[in-house]
Amino acid sequence: MFARNWRGHEANILNEMNRRPAAVVVVPTEASVRRWPFAGSKVVLALESIILETGDGLVFDTDQVAARFDDASADQRSRRTAPKKRGGRAAKIEKLIHEMQRHLNAARNHAADTRERTGSPRLLPRPTQAELARMTGLSESDVSRCLKDDSADVLRVLWETAADLNALVSWSGSIRPPVEVED
Repeated sequence: MFARNWRGHEANILNEMNRRPAAVVVVPTEASVRRWPFAGSKVVLALESIILETGDGLVFDTDQVAARFDDASADQRSRRTAPKKRGGRAAKIEKLIHEMQRHLNAARNHAADTRERTGSPRLLPRPTQAELARMTGLSESDVSRCLKDDSADVLRVLWETAADLNALVSWSGSIRPPVEVED
């Protein structure tokens, strides 16, 4: 996958990445690699680092690519060593996603309303982890663990978007809550 101008399209990119589990993501620059929001979920390469200009033209730097794959393999091995307590965490993550989608819909409506009234959009404050815990009936530590969970990419994108007015107002597509989660 090649990704550029991805800000505001995180959900679409995440869906494409999930459809292609073995995908390698190529972005234009090393700065883009550092800003990539799904760090650790795929090998991410900077085009400027893997294509070298020589006297004979452009050359693909296989050593650089191999080094990135080696780094990714080492990272995957280190992540596997920690025991995971999955239990009902997937259901908790779904509850949090649902609540964050509700918040983002309200935040987008608030931004549009304030833009209409004042000429400038305003961000509806993102709920704290404690508030999110109260809204979902989870503990604060559950919320924290879910946000750090390797499988919670969508939740983290929604969480970060809720604190970024530009990302919120430029989000294309719907921010729809999923089917109601049963307790």
